[in-house]
Amino acid sequence: MSIFCAPARAARSMALLWMLLLPFSSVAQTQTMTPSSESRLLIEQASKVANLFSDNPRERLRETLGEPEPDVPDADADSYRRLFSPGFLANVSSVQLTTIFTEYHQKYGVVDDVQLRRAENTTTGSFYFVFSEGFRIPVRTLSIESRPPHRITGLFFGPAEPVQRASSLDEITDRFAELPGHASFVVARTDSAGRSSVRLEEETQDDGALSMIASYQEKNSLAIGSAFKLYVLGALTADIEAGRRSWDDVIMLTEDARSFPSGFLHTWPGGSPLTLRTLATLMISQSDNTATDALIRELGRRAVEEMLEPMGHASPGQNTPFLTTREFFALKHDSTQADAYAAAAVEQKRQMLDGEIAQMSHEDISIQFASPNRIDTVEWFASGADLARALAWFTRDTDARTVAREILSVNEGVDFENDWTYVGFKGGSEPGVMSANVLLRSPNGPWYTLSVVQNNAEADIDPSSLFSLAKQAAQLVFEASTDRKD
Repeated sequence: MSIFCAPARAARSMALLWMLLLPFSSVAQTQTMTPSSESRLLIEQASKVANLFSDNPRERLRETLGEPEPDVPDADADSYRRLFSPGFLANVSSVQLTTIFTEYHQKYGVVDDVQLRRAENTTTGSFYFVFSEGFRIPVRTLSIESRPPHRITGLFFGPAEPVQRASSLDEITDRFAELPGHASFVVARTDSAGRSSVRLEEETQDDGALSMIASYQEKNSLAIGSAFKLYVLGALTADIEAGRRSWDDVIMLTEDARSFPSGFLHTWPGGSPLTLRTLATLMISQSDNTATDALIRELGRRAVEEMLEPMGHASPGQNTPFLTTREFFALKHDSTQADAYAAAAVEQKRQMLDGEIAQMSHEDISIQFASPNRIDTVEWFASGADLARALAWFTRDTDARTVAREILSVNEGVDFENDWTYVGFKGGSEPGVMSANVLLRSPNGPWYTLSVVQNNAEADIDPSSLFSLAKQAAQLVFEASTDRKD
């Protein structure tokens, strides 16, 4: 999952813990596997990593690997270079690794069990690390060199999750109520017209076109971070359905669309040609902010605003004017300006965005905020129910929405353990904001939407609890859906 405010969050190890990605792969397996001779090396290396979760990872490394060969300098005896490849360490520093292992140890204890989930081949597999304090971490990908010393080339941790899973959706709803700050949660089943309306259980709540299977504060409108990009994708898809554009249309990257990370297009030169489909794919799968702004500029701000209501947003005015990511960063850069914007009427806001905000140079804008910053006034807003309806909008069977679903499925975001026939995802986060929004299809055919949002204006959010609850909810819905006679 791409973090919306990457520079601020990537500096903090707890965010890096579940984004440690070299290379990316998402693996789902319903149960642990019996080890084979082919997986022996993978298990050995995974066990060495598991031993590093301690107060002194370097000392544990030396204990685990033993004394080095005589030609290894003493300074390298406890070096991560003995276990991780040069390419890996070029992207994840020794300092970051030490922080990761010590902070997880302080929070979850030591690793009591290393469980093989799946071996893709002799050099790539996935595991569970089961910790002493009742949590486990999915190791979505562990890759090693094919030749001795078989150093680790890739490691991708998922968020920690409790070993003791919830037994019902009611229990999950209760756990959402215990999260710090504010939360909104919805899981729903959609009908063939692309509305969230059909239910699994009798105990549901009607909300216009939306009848929830389970929910908590479903109408609570909160900051959603990059999940707003669902509405940009919807506006583009609607334009293509109407014949005004094609996925293959090419536009040029312009300076006024250049934003900041996440993503990488902000490093590309102006005038670079890109298809609308490429921009949409980068916007959703990489949460590329420059791709997003390029699409908003191409479609027009008002075109995106006009899609909020058709996609089921109950309060479109909350997102009017509809901010670009560059405008978002520019406003949060200056507290006085941000407060003036928040207090202004809609037309005054438009004038600010088209005037002083548009005139700010790239160099004038700082995005290094590491704590919650006006998440209740300068943001994009939606409730869990709004986001569930937005996801459901994409399920209607048209050519354009089929492509949109392909784009949503590029990065599945959450490591589900069930055999859903389709998983589409868009998350979003910044300090104090976290959301995960998933479109799922059961083997029996029905579509399901799952949306979770958490805000905390006082402190940043640990994604582990939120994503664990989302996974558990999806598992319960999957089990119920595959028992149905549809």
